[in-house]
Amino acid sequence: AARVAVDSFVARAAAAPHPAAHWYNLGSAWYVLGSDVRARVAWLRAARLAPRDRLVRRALALVPPPDPGTARVERTAAVTPDEALLAAAGLWLLGCAVLLRNPRRAAAALLCLAVIVAVYGVLTARRYRASVALILDPETPLREAPYGSAPSLARLREGTGVIIRDSRSGWLLVAEGERRGWVHRAEVIRL
Repeated sequence: AARVAVDSFVARAAAAPHPAAHWYNLGSAWYVLGSDVRARVAWLRAARLAPRDRLVRRALALVPPPDPGTARVERTAAVTPDEALLAAAGLWLLGCAVLLRNPRRAAAALLCLAVIVAVYGVLTARRYRASVALILDPETPLREAPYGSAPSLARLREGTGVIIRDSRSGWLLVAEGERRGWVHRAEVIRL
């Protein structure tokens, strides 16, 4: 039944990717099947859509990141980029209204705060668009070149977060901390 649920929630999330409930339920189904990494990816997507949802936060606590570098790569913001930009627009309008009444310091403070909140929203949106993936298999080789017989530079643990820098015929050039190397596309799941 969990496998059928996964297929159902994958279809729902593909058709309507913005409801956090689709991703939360997909993560729950993957968790029941024992795929912690896939569950974590789905729950991280839900957290990016609904960052203050207690169920999503509780679910993510079930599958913690394997290292601090992964925690940095997959970090979610306290507010969504859309919420930040909406708040910035409201602060800007309020600052303009205050400026019309002539208290320049209060208006300047509100306008500065609006710019800061807008920059936060834009930077968060850009960070969310970065190509991040998690390693699916334990002891995945990080290879020197994009082919199977290439020497291994290191072994990556299951769940390790990597940033995708390039792709070439089924292989991905990834960065994990200071290390760079190639992994096969089938060995990762994108966030």
